[in-house]
Amino acid sequence: MLRKVKLRPAVEADGATIRAMARAARLISRGLHWPRFLVAEEGARVVGIWQVKVHEGGTREVASGAVLPGYQRQGIGAELIRALLARERGPLYLRCNEKWTR
Repeated sequence: MLRKVKLRPAVEADGATIRAMARAARLISRGLHWPRFLVAEEGARVVGIWQVKVHEGGTREVASGAVLPGYQRQGIGAELIRALLARERGPLYLRCNEKWTR
């Protein structure tokens, strides 16, 4: 079943949810700054997160993305990445497992 989600910039109140989702997905917890995140929500529930992480020297990376298990494989992660790409200017980098390169 495909779900309709709303994408929006994270707000400070999303910080704990972002950290909890990142921990559950076993993401690196350094550099989780809520102002850099976009979230996907269904109703009032955050079901997906993604950020553009800024590294020393200004390099920008599409990073720290997660979608709740019951919402995976429905294009939510792809929607978040497309929205991040649309709002960013300049080069962005992505590190991923080889199986995700396509």
